[in-house]
Amino acid sequence: MTTALTLGAPIASDGAEAHADWLEILALLSADRDSSYQDLVAEFRRSGTLDAVTERLAPDRGSEKSQELADEAFSRLDVRSKSCGDGYPFKIADQTVSVRDPNFIDSPYVFMLLLRHFGVKAGPRTVKGAGNFEELAEVAARHYLGGTASGVRSFHFGFPRRTTPAGFEAALNELCEAVGEGGGSRSRPSRKDQKDAKLDLVAWRPFADGRNGKVIAFGQCAAGDNWDGKATELSPMQFTGLWLLTSRFAFTPVVFFFVPGCLSDEEWDSVSFLGNTVPFDRCRVSAMLADAGLPADLQGRTKRWSKYVLERISR
Repeated sequence: MTTALTLGAPIASDGAEAHADWLEILALLSADRDSSYQDLVAEFRRSGTLDAVTERLAPDRGSEKSQELADEAFSRLDVRSKSCGDGYPFKIADQTVSVRDPNFIDSPYVFMLLLRHFGVKAGPRTVKGAGNFEELAEVAARHYLGGTASGVRSFHFGFPRRTTPAGFEAALNELCEAVGEGGGSRSRPSRKDQKDAKLDLVAWRPFADGRNGKVIAFGQCAAGDNWDGKATELSPMQFTGLWLLTSRFAFTPVVFFFVPGCLSDEEWDSVSFLGNTVPFDRCRVSAMLADAGLPADLQGRTKRWSKYVLERISR
């Protein structure tokens, strides 16, 4: 028997991005497909989660604080709407969040929203949440570099691999052959124990001359709750030095870091500056996918995952 998922009450201390997520999910679940500023304020007051936030404030500041938190959440929703473009399935107006797209179940944004809130294991066993997120990230990476029409190519390296060789050595050999650089897999005693060495995908834009020296991106995806510890795990210099016969590609790859959540300003700075990576959060991925489109098979799998999760949620 499948157990139900619970949306639960928003926790005041969780921050504006989490509160914005709550409003979006509530809109998906509501019969009229919308949620409001007052829904969020009422939940703060009803649940008592403001207590920890307002314990040092005057008693009459609790009401003001709940409205302040709701204001911050709607500010983030406005940012999401602008950042996602056509990839945003909601409409923000008059202190309400309403489902804009009647086919919202097809939306990659909805898939990532539910993945972030309920976790990678919330969907059906036969549809892997983390694996499908990696595939969305691969499409987004290709489009960002110019798209398949411009010759951009990609390679799914994350384990378990669906379309590329299962073994680390074979997959790395095939990757180097496809990129045209690297010389193949270096033999090391620990190679037999490797799955993907933190590398989930590679995207690159080749030239017609086929020579080395091209833009290459290494992608890392962090779909789970422990994503913040992964932003600095993937080092192109260390990866190529350890595992490639030639010890490097001609041009050191840049790192794309993909998460299904929407990053706060502080988290964004941590990923981009401290992690030295290009952040791709839910909004950036959604914007890329809105332009690029999805393969029918991948869209079908993410739709099935989202539908299953929404049917499990109770309030």
